[in-house]
Amino acid sequence: MTRLVEDLRSVSLAGSGQLELLLIEVDLSSEVVDMAPTLTLMLEPVGFSLKLDHPCTARADIGRIRQAILALVDNASRHADPCVLTISTSGVNGEASITVADAGLGLPHDLERDAFSQFVRGTQSQGGSGLGLAVVRGIARAHGGDVHYEADSGVFAFVMKWPT
Repeated sequence: MTRLVEDLRSVSLAGSGQLELLLIEVDLSSEVVDMAPTLTLMLEPVGFSLKLDHPCTARADIGRIRQAILALVDNASRHADPCVLTISTSGVNGEASITVADAGLGLPHDLERDAFSQFVRGTQSQGGSGLGLAVVRGIARAHGGDVHYEADSGVFAFVMKWPT
């Protein structure tokens, strides 16, 4: 219930342009590695394993970035088939990115356009509030970036990018 309230609060603040960030220089890959035990506890019971790669530093609010990563991992654990979930970080040409990719079924085509809106859930929803991807978009936009969905050769990914 606490997470639902925080998600609603985050989406509301982001929607009004008032999501405050505490920007510091962080090693994104180290933060993801630090989160690995928690993420593994979320993923292993539902048949997933975790793969991490690509070191990167960026200017970010690490609390909000962690919130976004948790939302993306939770989304994958609910909607993808058990597989290896890959979390990649990258920093090139003044832009940082975090990618969460799986080999699940991907987003239904009719959901791709609205997936980042509040309370949007697919017809095959496995629970959840329909706020996770809206939270990710709000956090990305508060950092001056955005998030998008990619599908390529059976790999489905959400990519969050922002300027460093």
